[in-house]
Amino acid sequence: ATTYMFRNVPRAYTSFDLISELHRHATPTDYNFVYCPWDKAGDANTGLGFVNFVRADIGQKVCRAMHGSAWTLCHSTRMIKARPAHLQGLVPNLIRYCSNNLGAKID
Repeated sequence: ATTYMFRNVPRAYTSFDLISELHRHATPTDYNFVYCPWDKAGDANTGLGFVNFVRADIGQKVCRAMHGSAWTLCHSTRMIKARPAHLQGLVPNLIRYCSNNLGAKID
């Protein structure tokens, strides 16, 4: 798998915050897509984040390192949960999350 879903993302996190968390274990060239769906009704994300890594072995290594650890940018009792996403690959994720969410908050 190259695309992973992160659960228990702190509600105030933006995609940039998730990127900061990723940089504890990955470099910017290790991934090509990061998205935190935004709840349009509230001013927070949905608690999920999606990351597409450029290679499956990198995604597995990063997610294994992050899974079960604490979020570092804010106090949260919820631990990071990372697992392969149902939708895999850069292009399918771009189509799903970018074209279907033109009104979504861009951060």
